[in-house]
Amino acid sequence: MLSVIAQGEVERKGERQKLAAEASARAGKRFVGGHRPFGFQLGGVTAEPSEADAIASACRALLAGSTLSSVCRDWTARGLRPVQSKSGRWTRQSIGVILKNPRIAGLAVYADEIIGTGQWDALISEETFRAVHTLLASPSRKPSRGVRTLLGGLARCQCGNIVTASQNSRGSAVYRCNPEGRIGDGPHVARVIALADAFIRAVVIERMSRDDASDLIAAPSRADTIALRDEAQAIRGRRAQLIPDETVGLITRADRLAGMAAADRRLAEIDGQLADAGRQDELAPLVAAENVTEAFDGLDLARKRAVIRRLMSVTLRPAGRGAKRFDPESVVIGAPE
Repeated sequence: MLSVIAQGEVERKGERQKLAAEASARAGKRFVGGHRPFGFQLGGVTAEPSEADAIASACRALLAGSTLSSVCRDWTARGLRPVQSKSGRWTRQSIGVILKNPRIAGLAVYADEIIGTGQWDALISEETFRAVHTLLASPSRKPSRGVRTLLGGLARCQCGNIVTASQNSRGSAVYRCNPEGRIGDGPHVARVIALADAFIRAVVIERMSRDDASDLIAAPSRADTIALRDEAQAIRGRRAQLIPDETVGLITRADRLAGMAAADRRLAEIDGQLADAGRQDELAPLVAAENVTEAFDGLDLARKRAVIRRLMSVTLRPAGRGAKRFDPESVVIGAPE
């Protein structure tokens, strides 16, 4: 009997702790256990400037077409280290966990659900967080492992197959029609990488230096983000009240379930609208730059590829037997796919 009583007390204590944790989360109070979160000073309330800047920079880069691998290299170059990692090295997974944590947008979470605004510094806006979270959570997003060239996997041979990086008989790096997907008997392309890259770089810089370059920027979302955030906060509050209302008999179980489903649908719609508002156009850094050449050269490889993908499609034709000079006519620039 003493064992049963003790077990009952353990369960009641656990339930009280659970309710206290939920109440604390809904009040926006920080979690006081464990290591300090990356991006925040000891205590988890005030932003750590260097880490907060790295998080904001990573979000901008990802929304402009960069990758987690590039962010990993950037944070390592900045001399930043993971707070909890024994190895002291960044990985795609560890960075992804940080950037998908609502805390960086000043949002409080309980049981994996955003329930309100926290009492700590927001390192990025909620719309930026929503956009990054949607991007990283997308099932269609695949890591571009092994992509080390500007046009590999982007440009195509004249047969329609993609080109990949290889070497010719003289040991020069070339774009070659991928042997596994060749279509027809050829001839298939094998072009020196440096020459093809230099030509495409010049095309991008020339196009983005024109006076009408700003016309290429997608129209920004006109959503009222402040109103959307306020509406989401109100819906979360009403949703949380449904369970106590059922407990005291004010509504039925069916009413609670229907109310929660309706709230979840509207919250999903708001999440999508905020994500749209937070997206960054891949071409924006080049349009805003005083020197387009410096701006493009300063982008990491993934963002350069995103710019090219946005602006054009590229088809590489064989240079022809005995050709000694690069022929611009052998590169066909088309509309983006």
